[in-house]
Amino acid sequence: MKGRIPLFISGDLHAIGETRIRRTTAFDLSANPVVSILSGPLGTDSYGWPSFFRRMSPQTPADLDVEEVQPAIEENGFIIVDFTPETISIRCLNGVMRM
Repeated sequence: MKGRIPLFISGDLHAIGETRIRRTTAFDLSANPVVSILSGPLGTDSYGWPSFFRRMSPQTPADLDVEEVQPAIEENGFIIVDFTPETISIRCLNGVMRM
């Protein structure tokens, strides 16, 4: 939708990160990339991280063309999102992201 920020926030991966999706296999999204945020876990012990059991860190699917703004990191934390009619401000462990 023109004039809007396509934003997806997910907390299911036990990681914090930000990626801008520019292209999928079928769609060119470069004019208005989809912002994908991993909101992070409130708390996980050292054996609770998915990478510990899977022996791999979170990865971007091969069929996506993305700009990785903040690579996924497995750290305890959370985000705070402020919505106004003009902007979206997201505060996390690594600072403030503005859209």
